[in-house]
Amino acid sequence: MKQASQSSTLGPFSADRAVDGSRDPHFSHKSCSHTRENMRNPWFVVDLEEKYMIKRVVIINRADVCAEKQGEYWCGKHRYPCFSLF
Repeated sequence: MKQASQSSTLGPFSADRAVDGSRDPHFSHKSCSHTRENMRNPWFVVDLEEKYMIKRVVIINRADVCAEKQGEYWCGKHRYPCFSLF
């Protein structure tokens, strides 16, 4: 599992839950991360630990509630929009 961090954490929903290998979109199943509410410019980072040729990034959104809370997503230090949101 890669190291991950985020701008803040709501309760026990730390960044490592988002990179645990599970694609389960239900928040109550403890496989989702969550930043504090009403944060300005929240962020999430995964340390890939080495260089990779990345062709696609997929983000699995919550399926239970709050899908409308998702904002813009950008990849890399140059802010390229480079992935799909499901």
